[in-house]
Amino acid sequence: MKRLISFDSYEASTYDVVDTLRPFGSMPGVKSMEVLAATEGSPKYCVVVEVDDEHDAALAARVDALHRDYAMYHSNFSNRPFRKIG
Repeated sequence: MKRLISFDSYEASTYDVVDTLRPFGSMPGVKSMEVLAATEGSPKYCVVVEVDDEHDAALAARVDALHRDYAMYHSNFSNRPFRKIG
């Protein structure tokens, strides 16, 4: 499964965003992680995490906890799971 996390953050640098999200890449069940920055439009950042189904709930909870900790620094937050259908 893939978990897509998107948000805007106008105060943090790209380095800060990548550095803050880096620990997610070493969580159990995480196969890969990409941090993307939009070249235009909003949301500015999108994180694509490929994770085993049985570890997705733990990843989602950790992302939500980080969201609460940094809520004053970002907006347009979304944390959603996706499955390949074709």
